[in-house]
Amino acid sequence: MDRIDGKKLKRYFNALPNFRTVENGESNYIYNYYNSDTKVKFSFQYYDELKSQNNIGRFTGLVFEVRCDKPHFYAIEAVAYVERACRELKMTIVPDEYSSVDVTDSSMDYELSHEYRVKEKFNNESRHYSFDELYEIWSRNSKKFMELSEDNGQEINTISQEVSYDIWKYHREKNVIADTLGDDYVVPNLFLMKRKDKGILYRTVTWKDCRAQIIPNCDYILIVQTRKKMFGGEDKKVSMIKYGQLIKHMNRFLEEYNCKSEKTKILTTEMVEYGIYTFDLLKGEDLSNWKRVGIEDVISVK
Repeated sequence: MDRIDGKKLKRYFNALPNFRTVENGESNYIYNYYNSDTKVKFSFQYYDELKSQNNIGRFTGLVFEVRCDKPHFYAIEAVAYVERACRELKMTIVPDEYSSVDVTDSSMDYELSHEYRVKEKFNNESRHYSFDELYEIWSRNSKKFMELSEDNGQEINTISQEVSYDIWKYHREKNVIADTLGDDYVVPNLFLMKRKDKGILYRTVTWKDCRAQIIPNCDYILIVQTRKKMFGGEDKKVSMIKYGQLIKHMNRFLEEYNCKSEKTKILTTEMVEYGIYTFDLLKGEDLSNWKRVGIEDVISVK
């Protein structure tokens, strides 16, 4: 057959983790991927009617889209599924390597799209692409977006690829760590905080009331210190403290935690009672000069 069977395709994506099927008109479907741990989003769209602008061969009806104004791990996670789908559904690719990027578009809908066509039905324009080749296509579009944004004077938030990869790697195994440690431990999310006066982004985790928890490699700790008032009620203080400063005071209570994410530490349940006095004495800076930035709202650069 020239085309992918729509029902077979629907069964295929419904069986994969993190995919949700949305109807997009009669017999047209969008297979949205969202990983709540890593925040990665992308989609496959299936069109029952032929809508390809390229007349070479028959269009399978399947289009892949991932935004290029995102950290590079978006592409790493997405391309792995593209490669898998092509292998298991016997498809080759005609990539839209020169997709347009419009930085004046208020919808911020910057995407890299690929059309997938059934194997052995096309000339040399359609072929198998390796992971590295697909990632390179995405990287070129991401670089193009950066250049056009700079030309238009638009402010963009950036972090290094090394930092974004570390965040992605930690979040991919966060649930495994939580399942291993159990309910007595907190395994926090890594998020980004931005200094308003410098515009620099910092990896941050929250640590509340010296609870037993994991401390992944980061730049700052958002500490929450709750103190009971003499006549009832509570007084809560929230502040930012540098990772190095916190380790300087708390390291004697912490242990190294062996996981894929490097430089990860843990305060065990047995050490909470010994560390809480020192924790309550920690002093950080208030949050007035800080702003939280979502990992999905930054671009990673080399």
